Amino acid sequence: MNGNHNNDRAYSEHEAKIRRGEAQLNNGKRYGGSSAPKKSSSAFLYLVPLNILCLVLAALAVVGVASLARTAQATNPDTPITDGTVTEEVTIPVVVEPVTEPVTEPAHTDSVIVLPGVDVPSTQMPEMSPPRTEPPLEEPPEPNAFPYNLHPDYDLYSKLLGNSVYSEHAIIVDIEENRVVASRNSTAKMYPASMTKVMTLYVAVTNIPEADLYSKTFKISRELSDYLYRENATVAYFAVNEEVLLIDCLYGAILPSGADACIALATHIAGGEEAFAELMNQTVKKLGLTDTHFTNSTGLHDPNHYTTAYDMAVIMNAAMQNELCRQVLSTITYTSHSTPQNPNGITWFSTALSRLSPYNKSSLTFIAGKTGYTPEARQCLVSVSRTADGKEYIMVTGYATHKDEAVNDAVNSIKKPCVK
Repeated sequence: MNGNHNNDRAYSEHEAKIRRGEAQLNNGKRYGGSSAPKKSSSAFLYLVPLNILCLVLAALAVVGVASLARTAQATNPDTPITDGTVTEEVTIPVVVEPVTEPVTEPAHTDSVIVLPGVDVPSTQMPEMSPPRTEPPLEEPPEPNAFPYNLHPDYDLYSKLLGNSVYSEHAIIVDIEENRVVASRNSTAKMYPASMTKVMTLYVAVTNIPEADLYSKTFKISRELSDYLYRENATVAYFAVNEEVLLIDCLYGAILPSGADACIALATHIAGGEEAFAELMNQTVKKLGLTDTHFTNSTGLHDPNHYTTAYDMAVIMNAAMQNELCRQVLSTITYTSHSTPQNPNGITWFSTALSRLSPYNKSSLTFIAGKTGYTPEARQCLVSVSRTADGKEYIMVTGYATHKDEAVNDAVNSIKKPCVK
């Protein structure tokens, strides 16, 4: 019995060995044929955390790519985004490094300034304008050189003539100080009548070469003579078909206030009165005047032919600064050159100075002037006087009822503020 028991025991141990062998065999197949199953199990335990870490990293990568894709979508709406899956290749935008240099206030130049919110193509920057350089300063003008020193200033010392003058419009100007001494309605619109001929004289002198004045003539036509007769215009009494020297036309326009002399000058220079009036208005602009407009050379009435007392003083000042104009305006009497129609010439007297000269005194002398009259303008007068201390004054009056009133205004009004 003990033998059987030993045999059974031996058989059991043998069977256990067989089972252990099978188990080892099976474990070897499971772990790649290793003969150390315990060690293979330990290696597997080490690989499990690593595998988990790889999965986490892969998940983070997917989330990061999705986040970048959404950023790209915000920057470029054309990039499609799916639920965490990128279906197209995503281009990560290049981030420009911020400017670290200090920003200064832009200089005030003529260069192009790009405002915020305005797109400028990166392929071509806008062309920058070159910096503007100021022109060199001109030499200072002479004290009385045209067109400077021609706009007298009103100041606290400028008086109002008020009812002390007969004329509706009046102004007294100190030429040396370039100042308005006294005035009445001096910037209100008025008609200049034959005071216009001061501008006609100035434009003619500045457009005719001096040599032509004594060598070229203008032939007085029947049409011109008849036209002026119908207009009841004042004339210099040139004869029909008389060829008159241009220098005689200058004096004939001012002293006797001859409309025939004015139209002769206008036709010689510009071909007619309309074109000549354009030259007159160009001179008005050069003088910086804005309240004067001329339509003819004579002063015959036209609603669009007007000025102001102030502007007329500026025009007279400009003419007096021209040597020849000053000479003509200051002449009391003049005889024209001999012609077949007038062998002895024609002698004229200044209508302005013949009225003002009787009032000349040592304290006040009238040295130049021009009268004017039409029914619409009434009596007008522009004059230049000189006081004992050598100062010169311009006075303009307009819209007086009688010619004596215009003279009285010039004589009496200028004495009070100007004669010491």
